[in-house]
Amino acid sequence: MENNIKRFLTKLQWEHWVTEISNTKKNLGWIDDYDKIIKRDEDLYFVSFLPVDNYSEFKWKRTKDSFVKWTTYFRADFDIRSAVYEQTWRVISNEALMKYLEKIEFALWQDRLLRSYNAIVFSWNWFHFYWIGKEIEIDAEMYSNAARELLQRINNILTEHRWYTELYSDFACSNVSRLMRLPGSKNHKRKYWLEPIEVKLLYFDDMDSDLIPQLPDIWYEAMEKEEKRVRNAMDLMKKWKKEIYISDNPFYVAINEKINIAELVCKYTWWKLAENWKNFISNKDWGYTWAYLIPSLNIVIHCGTPHFSDYFPVYSPFSFIQVHYADWDAKKTFEKVLELYPELKAFDSQFLYNAMTKYGI
Repeated sequence: MENNIKRFLTKLQWEHWVTEISNTKKNLGWIDDYDKIIKRDEDLYFVSFLPVDNYSEFKWKRTKDSFVKWTTYFRADFDIRSAVYEQTWRVISNEALMKYLEKIEFALWQDRLLRSYNAIVFSWNWFHFYWIGKEIEIDAEMYSNAARELLQRINNILTEHRWYTELYSDFACSNVSRLMRLPGSKNHKRKYWLEPIEVKLLYFDDMDSDLIPQLPDIWYEAMEKEEKRVRNAMDLMKKWKKEIYISDNPFYVAINEKINIAELVCKYTWWKLAENWKNFISNKDWGYTWAYLIPSLNIVIHCGTPHFSDYFPVYSPFSFIQVHYADWDAKKTFEKVLELYPELKAFDSQFLYNAMTKYGI
């Protein structure tokens, strides 16, 4: 194993921790097996963590957030080549891609905590930045919220400097069990007609990042801000419901009570519901998406996902159907409800066909 890669992986893996090396379908082994696994002619990934107490039951399966008890690192993913292609239909060379690296580093240096990154990996289309520090106990939800706040902070800096969106960090990289490309392996994707290329560790510093101990505080601040955003959205929706006299109508009430918002969102997006019954799992990369549920209220919160409309920050079943199936038209919404859920015909009310729900929960 190349010495720098070994130092990098060892830094991530503290004593009594594990570093799983995976092909995304199953765990292939650990750091000690690196020299054997790296010879496999397939895409290889890794994740390091202190596992839960019953980890032995799951250790050969694909890693999940629920396996992770502690972590030592935060990471950000900049998928530059794909973003440039989506915007310009141009496939940039590796040399052109490398020129973006100093812009990303310059942006990170504008922030006291973000400047403490201590590893960079080049992974064909992407740059992976790592902040590695002292181990910290953190659950999946805490890590996800803190990571999203940090990724948004990075993107805000890039926006302030009027840089292109191809520099933005990928919000999909907000799961505590997120698999990352293994340095020394090859990326075999035949995308953009390019040949397979080695995943390279471009930079590594053994010093601890200042960011990792701050993750709980970042999470707490992010949660306070999110709770305020949701509370404001809910207050506004209550105001509109009262103004349009829709709240107590049996058909409208039945739509929001009898249609499960989680099932509705999964049907529309092809996502799956996570084991915590709150988050959604992407069918593309199996990470958490930028939307979540409040099951007790039967609503879904939009946090920036491009997979459904951001017209409302909060959706009930009625408003979700209104925006995504009925072109914002109230009459079409009720008709679509009866098409999708014919069992609700018993609650039908012609009165509602002319109701205008501008904010619509």
